[in-house]
Amino acid sequence: MSRAQRQASIGRTNEKLYHAQLHLEAWVQSQGDEERFNPRAWALSYSESVLFHLELAWESFLAEIAEFYKVPRPQDLTDLGRQLQAAGIVSPEWAQLQAAAEDVTSFLTQLLTAYAHLRVPSPEAATATAVGRVAVAEPGPDRERLHAWWQGLRALIDAQRRQMQEW
Repeated sequence: MSRAQRQASIGRTNEKLYHAQLHLEAWVQSQGDEERFNPRAWALSYSESVLFHLELAWESFLAEIAEFYKVPRPQDLTDLGRQLQAAGIVSPEWAQLQAAAEDVTSFLTQLLTAYAHLRVPSPEAATATAVGRVAVAEPGPDRERLHAWWQGLRALIDAQRRQMQEW
């Protein structure tokens, strides 16, 4: 992998973390203006948007690890593990991420679970109309939880990058 490709991958991950941060900040601003904004609808929109950007940052970071070890771009953490194993590579980064993903109390597991629920709507949401869904849907994780997940993912990525640089 060329230095330019590596920098592009790092840039994409950072971009998605930044977009999540922007949406968290905009969410705070929208809550103070109930005349212009429907707080419930905007909370749902921002919650989903932040989850989306955090998931894209996660996927981009998995691609960074794959590029670092010169294996194909993975679909998910399990796929990355299979590819590393097939190449005979022992990756401390993958082992740490896998441990975090298996810990039901970790922010990473909570984040990935919330995103999975976003991708597969509940049966109740499937029967609602698009307009009705906005009116009745639950906004998902609150802003404080999403902010904590953003901080956790950012810290995890920074720590993993430092570890990869040590090699």
